[in-house]
Amino acid sequence: MIEIADKYVAELKTYLTVLDPTELGDVCEFYEEYLLDADFNSRQEIEKELGTPRQLARKILAEHSLSPDSTPILENPHKQAKTKRDLWAIWWILLGLGAIPVGIPLFIVIFVFLLLIFIFIGVVIIVSVALLLSFIAVLVFAIPVIFSANWAVGLFYCGIALMGITFVLMFEPLDFFFIRWLIGTTAKLIRKLGRKVFKKRDSYKGDR
Repeated sequence: MIEIADKYVAELKTYLTVLDPTELGDVCEFYEEYLLDADFNSRQEIEKELGTPRQLARKILAEHSLSPDSTPILENPHKQAKTKRDLWAIWWILLGLGAIPVGIPLFIVIFVFLLLIFIFIGVVIIVSVALLLSFIAVLVFAIPVIFSANWAVGLFYCGIALMGITFVLMFEPLDFFFIRWLIGTTAKLIRKLGRKVFKKRDSYKGDR
């Protein structure tokens, strides 16, 4: 039995390498003791109770991501790192929800919702880049006109292009701020929903 438990925990460990080494050690030690105390007789009995190592790892990482301060990457005070941490949290919680029966309907709803959000973000980025390139193109074509008989028209379009470029560059930081805010808000919402689902799962297990 010890060999079966060790093999299961070793396989579980390979799926949890994103955790902090200390946390990884604690998790592996906990499940190793749990398997030995439960006195399972076969790998099938373990997987019937806990799932496969991959499924259990997804649940662990999802529950780990439910805390706003928990992260599978090194802590970093910068906003970019926080956004990356939120994306990781969303990813692991989704995997965890998909690994339990009660979470599958919510997984589908959240997946569609996230797909719409990322489509919206993509549209915002594409429109911003398209506007910037359009104004640059106008500027490039207007500059030679300044040195022709229609110099006034050239100056007019150069002015329009420069104002447009300035406008886009001024609002570009707002776009990134909005995207970060949207990702952060979505992560908080998914964490909240995830807590309810995993709490429901634990209550269901306790009643069995």
